[in-house]
Amino acid sequence: MKKSGRIALGAGVLAGACGLVFGATYGLSYALVKMAMDRETPKSMLKTQKKSAGSDLFDVNIPTHMEAKERIKSYTFEDVEITAYDGTRLVAHYYPSQQNKRTIIAMHGWRSSWATDFCVILDYWNSIGCNVLMCEQRGHKNSGGDYLGFGLIERYDVQSWANWVHDNKSADKPIYLCGASMGATSVLMASALEMPENVKGVIADSGFTSAQEIWKHVAKNNLHVPYTKLNAVLANKFCYSKIQMNADEYSTIDAMKQTKLPVMFIHGAADTFVPVEMTYRNYAACNSPKRLCISPQADHVMTYLFDKEQYERIAEEFFSCFD
Repeated sequence: MKKSGRIALGAGVLAGACGLVFGATYGLSYALVKMAMDRETPKSMLKTQKKSAGSDLFDVNIPTHMEAKERIKSYTFEDVEITAYDGTRLVAHYYPSQQNKRTIIAMHGWRSSWATDFCVILDYWNSIGCNVLMCEQRGHKNSGGDYLGFGLIERYDVQSWANWVHDNKSADKPIYLCGASMGATSVLMASALEMPENVKGVIADSGFTSAQEIWKHVAKNNLHVPYTKLNAVLANKFCYSKIQMNADEYSTIDAMKQTKLPVMFIHGAADTFVPVEMTYRNYAACNSPKRLCISPQADHVMTYLFDKEQYERIAEEFFSCFD
């Protein structure tokens, strides 16, 4: 074979190999973003979704949780519906406290629910005078929306809920924004937006730093698949096609540099889904008054179960300072 022929053959093989690598990277990025953001997880990806937590988190039926979920079904509450900034229908459930000292707006986590994430702590909140608005995040249950935005779009929903609470329930009493996991990121990002004057603080349990960084962490550490710079570029492309924002267009870190609201950061050091280091980074970036509650043995969004005494002590001191 002539030298020119060998060069052409080599170039062809190289081009083919590059094409295969790009195709595989493209397919992986598409699948990861679809699993992360689409309202309905494809059946073929349900097992992958469970692996994303890095533990059996999605399969755990903790008796305390199960009992609390059953108990709150009998409580008196009010169903609420609003229209979001983009026309999406949003649903929530308002649980009043007889003492009526303040109102908490609670945003649940990724592919979770308000009942799962907050059923255990609802009794405590009500007992210390907190009305609680349990929101169903867009893309979940009865709320509208085709995509989950990892805080990028949900932050505006939080703002809408804060305005609703101010106008309809608590114009003259403190309001706190509270979230778990993706809900924590939602309220942290929202804290940099314009809010009613009586929004006094944020309670963030297991929040991540950005959509792009949590996708990278889950891919590499829990799913054990590569997440290269090309994956990140493609993830941005697919994310933008769904919500008209890149995954790294805004971050919790950005919001923490801008917010003036006090923040109570909560995280379990044994979290296999969102690493506790992300809360440490969010905490370090926060320039407003802040508190930190770390539970050494708690997994994802389980600090109240594992370290109830510390949680309640810090929460009550937080309310006392900023009400």
